[in-house]
Amino acid sequence: MSKILFDWDGTIAKPDVARMASERRFKTLGQTIEAAWLKEAMKNNDHYKVNKQLISKYTGLTDDKELTTIMTDIFKYHYLGVIHEMGNKALYDGMINVIKKLHDKGHKLAIATTLRSDLIRYSLKVLNMDMYFEKV
Repeated sequence: MSKILFDWDGTIAKPDVARMASERRFKTLGQTIEAAWLKEAMKNNDHYKVNKQLISKYTGLTDDKELTTIMTDIFKYHYLGVIHEMGNKALYDGMINVIKKLHDKGHKLAIATTLRSDLIRYSLKVLNMDMYFEKV
């Protein structure tokens, strides 16, 4: 029995999920964006700066920690919506079977991610995969 650590975004879940959630967050914040711009902005995190500027303009808040919390809460809302809509199509083909087989053979599975752990835990629950992972 071994311990296996998976990355979530880009290994288990398709990166399209995060992109779609980011597009929806911009829409919620009243900003129209082009797909090409978002793709580049996600590489260097420029989209975060714009999100925080939009939130700050709307709320009057300037505290970076508070802006980050609001920004990630909006992202969580849309990310879970995308996961719910896409279901297993949000995951790479065959990934659930691989995870189930590893789990059934007694391997201890965990997820490492730069996304908030609560977002991943809820995503796993929505996808009925929460029983396979010991830790996020």
